[in-house]
Amino acid sequence: MDLGTVWDVLSTTMVFGVSLASVLGKLFLLVAVVLVARVAEKAVARLAHRMLDAASVPSSSIIVNMLRGLVWSLALMTVLEPVFGIQPTAFLAALGIGSLALTLGLQDTVSNIIGGLSLMVSKVIVPGDYIRVGDFTGLVTDINWRSTCVRDAYGQTDVIPNSVLSKTALVKLSEYTRGRCQIAMVVRHGTDINDVVADVARAARDVLGKRVDPKMDIEVLFEGFDAGGIQAKANVHLARGADIDGSRSLLVERLARCPWAVNSL
Repeated sequence: MDLGTVWDVLSTTMVFGVSLASVLGKLFLLVAVVLVARVAEKAVARLAHRMLDAASVPSSSIIVNMLRGLVWSLALMTVLEPVFGIQPTAFLAALGIGSLALTLGLQDTVSNIIGGLSLMVSKVIVPGDYIRVGDFTGLVTDINWRSTCVRDAYGQTDVIPNSVLSKTALVKLSEYTRGRCQIAMVVRHGTDINDVVADVARAARDVLGKRVDPKMDIEVLFEGFDAGGIQAKANVHLARGADIDGSRSLLVERLARCPWAVNSL
């Protein structure tokens, strides 16, 4: 039996009202598109991984999966009409209505994902940074697609939605400011300021010990005079994880005993 005869047989043989030749043609096209989409998916995923790894974007798998979904979506659009007899425009219209309803329902989630992508790509903050958001100050421990985890000096972790971070002014604290324990003081008139500086440094090391950051200097800033005495501020820089409020309380109690402190104990 020659090829012409085989083709005639396939063309005249009907399956559910469709010729067998047409069924085989559609099946061949479907298999070919699937194979091409599979190869394209692997190539796109490999290229995306290289680019995202070079950009040091964490949790990059979601972007790769989105690109894979795009490849398979294009493959589906290719076979919709020739294989399944569905107009792509009608399919897209129905998909658009469904996507709109889904997007409205997942508006906050989509906003968080976009905010997380912006934070990861722009690297405004990265894990290990100290930030202040409103009244909350802490160490950034993790940034994912939905939220950013920030741990304060007490060990409490605040999970902040990325959509909030993208709309809220945040302060990225420097090494100088992140662990600064600042104490306002009033020094008696006539006091030798060198004695004040020495007493503050000694008191900080005595009562705080290893809480004091050895890489940072203990500072005493004298700001002015008034009838009550000399206005001053002590800056003691604490090591990471030290309780700033608790350290301040201990140091204030100790400095209050110094003879140069106004209203000393």
